[in-house]
Formats: sequence, C-alpha cells, structure tokens
Amino acid sequence: MSKLWKLLLSTVGLLLFLLLGWQMINDRSSAEPLTDNDVRTKVEDQYSGEVSRIIAEDDHYTATVQTAAGTYEVTVLKVDGSIANVQRVAGSDTTDQQQKEESSDPPEENSPSSETKTISEQEAERLALAEVDGEVDDVDLEENDGTIYYLVEIEQKDEREGTVQVHAVTGEVMSVSWDD
Repeated sequence: MSKLWKLLLSTVGLLLFLLLGWQMINDRSSAEPLTDNDVRTKVEDQYSGEVSRIIAEDDHYTATVQTAAGTYEVTVLKVDGSIANVQRVAGSDTTDQQQKEESSDPPEENSPSSETKTISEQEAERLALAEVDGEVDDVDLEENDGTIYYLVEIEQKDEREGTVQVHAVTGEVMSVSWDD
C-alpha cells in the first residue's frame, strides 16, 4: 500500500510540474507587445525622470527621458520590455560643466565609461552624501551585467560604514548597505 501511495503522489507531482511549465511557456508566448504607455511607465519608474518622446521601431522603442542628471535615450525591447541600452544625450548644465572641468583625460579603452557617458566620481560622491551623511572613504566604478555604477563608501561619526550604489549613467541611488 505504501508503494502505491508513493507512486500516486509522484505521478500527481509530475503532472503538476508539467502543467505549471506549460502554463509559463504559454504565458510568455502569448504576451502582448508593449504599448507606448507601458514603455513610458516603465522608463519613468526605473529612471526617476520624465519621458518627453517615444519612437516605435521594428523591434524596440526609443524613449527620451529627462532626469536630474541629464537627458538619456533608453532602448526598450518590444518583445519582453527589457532595457537594451541607455545612452546619455545631454547633461544638466552643472553636470556637464563639472565633467568638463574634472575629466580632461580620455577614458581607458576597455573601461566601462568608454562605452557610455557616465557621471563623474565627484557627482557620485555628492549624490551618495545626499543619501548618507558622513565622510567619503572610497569610490569605485564597477560594472555588473552591463550596468555601470559607483560604489561610494561613507564612514559616519559613530564608526558605521555605509556603501551607496549610484547608477553611473542616470545618477540614481540604487541601494544603500551597512557594515557594522
């Protein structure tokens, strides 16, 4: 009797697994393509800015978004709504001026900033200090899965150290973590 129950439960489990897998595949393949309004909402929510223009192409949308750090063109794929590319087309007056004053050297050939214009290290520090009060201990430019960001370590008066992750293109504070 025990073997029969195990066999029955295994069969039911397998059928449920197959049914759920089929449902997931069916949902993905029957998903409707994004609309202009979907793109506007996604880009404005993700980049904390205002979309001024959306252009529909064959397989993607190009949205122009204005943020506090500047103006960007964001490429959104129609098929799944993923962000394929973010390119800065203009910065705010203060950001552009700071970048001209602070970076006279061209970026290294294989550095993340050579592919996409990024905010300056000093701008990342300023944005991080607006989020966490203290003294900047270290700043590193990192790249993970195509996302370029600064890690700004800030030491507070009570000896706690916070690490602020700042998106290197948009200037958005992505996360704050604490070390004891």
